[in-house]
Amino acid sequence: MHKLLNPKSIAFFGASNSFFTMGTTMALNIKKSGIKLYPVHPREEKVIGLKAYKSVEDLPEVPDLAIFVIPARAVLEEMEKCGEFGINRAIVVSGGFSEIGEEGETFEKELVSVANKHKIRFLGPNTLGIYNAHNNLNTMWFPFPPEKGGISLIAQSGTIANHTFPMLRRLGYKFSKIISIGNEADIDIVDCLEYLMADLNTKSIAMYIEGVRRFKEFMNVAGEATKVKPVVALYAGGTEAGARACKSHTAAITGKDEIYDGMFKQCGILRAKTIDELFDWAFALSVQPTLKGKKIGILTDSGGSGACMADCCERIGLEIPLLSPEVQNELRKHASKVGFTKNPVDLTFDLDPSKFYEKIPKILLKNVDGLLCYGIFGSKFFEEIKKFASSDVNVPVDEIKGATYKFIEKLPKISTEYNKPIIGVSFVGREDDAVAFLQDHGIPVYPTPERAAGAMKALYVYSILKDQQMRKQTRELKRKREDKKKITTLMENESKELLEEYGIKTAKCYVAATKREAVELAKEIGFPVVLKILSPDVVHKSDIGGVKLNLRNESEVERAYEEIIANAKKVTDKITGVTVQKMLDGGIELAVGVIKELNCGHVITFGLGGVFVEVLKDVSYRVIPIHEVDAESMIEEIRGYRILAGHRGMKADIDSLKSLLIRVSDLIEDHPEISELDLNPVFANPDGCVVVDARIFVS
Repeated sequence: MHKLLNPKSIAFFGASNSFFTMGTTMALNIKKSGIKLYPVHPREEKVIGLKAYKSVEDLPEVPDLAIFVIPARAVLEEMEKCGEFGINRAIVVSGGFSEIGEEGETFEKELVSVANKHKIRFLGPNTLGIYNAHNNLNTMWFPFPPEKGGISLIAQSGTIANHTFPMLRRLGYKFSKIISIGNEADIDIVDCLEYLMADLNTKSIAMYIEGVRRFKEFMNVAGEATKVKPVVALYAGGTEAGARACKSHTAAITGKDEIYDGMFKQCGILRAKTIDELFDWAFALSVQPTLKGKKIGILTDSGGSGACMADCCERIGLEIPLLSPEVQNELRKHASKVGFTKNPVDLTFDLDPSKFYEKIPKILLKNVDGLLCYGIFGSKFFEEIKKFASSDVNVPVDEIKGATYKFIEKLPKISTEYNKPIIGVSFVGREDDAVAFLQDHGIPVYPTPERAAGAMKALYVYSILKDQQMRKQTRELKRKREDKKKITTLMENESKELLEEYGIKTAKCYVAATKREAVELAKEIGFPVVLKILSPDVVHKSDIGGVKLNLRNESEVERAYEEIIANAKKVTDKITGVTVQKMLDGGIELAVGVIKELNCGHVITFGLGGVFVEVLKDVSYRVIPIHEVDAESMIEEIRGYRILAGHRGMKADIDSLKSLLIRVSDLIEDHPEISELDLNPVFANPDGCVVVDARIFVS
């Protein structure tokens, strides 16, 4: 990756002297960098003012990198020549490969074969290439990249990687590297993430994702990356329409949205839902310290903006604490009589920059975890006033500017001194010198209160996610694979026996093949009891009338047996009998499941259970294997967690639930042949949890 991003010389295939070809514009952007550029063209003597070469063999040296913007079939021929000439890095901009279907897939396989033959590592095909701010190399189409900074972007879209340049420059978001990865026939998102994790110039990583091919490898690398720097991802393949678009765009292998959501949390990745969030958060994370707690101070010179920021913060889970009387008294020394000091701190109309940029921020940061500011104005405002004030009113622009800069430069230093984040809001953009100065010195300034509050929340979420990643330790399985034999699909009684082997408590059940056996077992267990159909064909027993509860005597058991068997015969001939188990007092009904998904493997689920599990859809997801911190976050993120933690007399033993999830993960690690596991319901109460019903399937 380093050689690809830092070439000393480039052979370029596809540029001409016509502005209307894509390759010409890209070659012009590369020429601007000052890196040696060798255009290869079969007819032209010169291309974009540079000597052109008929073939790669005619070049005066072996370039570090070859870039192709030519038809797919021609790429195969020229890649072969480049390999024979000794070039071992390439960017294939050309489309017409796997993203177009079967014919393109064939071309792509041939391309990989040629590259492997000559040990060429390449980016693409169907990519716009790279931007490296540290050597000014821009292989892409748009000519005005963002300024140099700490964000690096990996994008499975040329548009997100390149067409965003004007917006990013306008917002003042500063980048280290941008990599458009296209179809990922060779270098993929995992390779790029691993490189950027170790790159000293990259302070935060943003990713636009349409699908991950090497899912497990991605998780391993991402889990390590988020321990050392923040990673933000925008996933576009989680809906049916999004998946369809991604397939036609980069032939991406998409996955269910909820699984990617769980995977991101498991790896410590912040998930953005919009382009604005992706870049807003990455910028804040690249320049500001993390937010260690939820308490936010708000400093404003306007009531409306202060109210908006306060409202936004509380809606997204941050806190705007009421400041103590002692702190308010200290603030009143610097506030006007009409000011407000409870938090938000509203200075109203006050042009003394020392208050806004130094005195009040210091007071607030001693009492809160982070600071949001509105009221950033530089000389732009006063210059506009001066234009029409004429000689009627003296507008001392230079004097105001000098006084402002004397104090505005203190704000970034205060953030560093207290190691707490400061984020600004201004409806004026970088055309104002105060906004530009703060952004250029590490204080993000956003165009709306909502975006500023969202960025502040991202700083808090990353601090939590990083802590979770750091707490993870390699955990040995409770069982050893070599001790286990492969299993086949198990019915309830068999499933429970396997679960018990892994220390998972179940409601013991007994099999009755006849009505008489059911009655005798019920008498032995003790009334009341539960009868359930036992059949390899019946999964949702309640749906067919296959469950009878709270049976209190022999006659009720006999009648229940007859009804269950009669109902089951309506849907299947494969009936083993019924299971008989003690009627439990109950508890909070939960569901634990495992599904096996294409590409990402086994996924464990947790949520509220019983017959309403598919209606409520209050479920969390993680990819197996999981650690204790994963189990903990799975439990805490469902909407029903408040019930589990204790609500109106209902409460669950959280530690026993964490243990249950870990043990299910261990079971699946031992038995990868399992395609689906369904524990529903699981009864949870203050004394522990017990699996009431269970099925395990092997595909």
